[in-house]
Amino acid sequence: RADLEMAVLGIWLLLHAINITFMQAGFALLELGSVRSKHAKSILFKNVSDMGISTLAWWLVGFGIAGPGASGAIGNDYAVRDEDNFLPFFH
Repeated sequence: RADLEMAVLGIWLLLHAINITFMQAGFALLELGSVRSKHAKSILFKNVSDMGISTLAWWLVGFGIAGPGASGAIGNDYAVRDEDNFLPFFH
């Protein structure tokens, strides 16, 4: 039962991560259409760095709050500080 729940959680997270990545790409294209072509590199760099910082923040804080077994204490289970589950996305 627990293995099935973790598998479903993994698939759920993967599908939504793909969805968010496509939304980031669409927003980058929207921004590229509204600036001069000489500013395209800086806009793309801003969007790539935004995705990287957001991913790191989700790994450090968000998954511990929203993950399985989350309780009143923020990030009680599956947090970075948890020695047994240091890399929750890669289990």
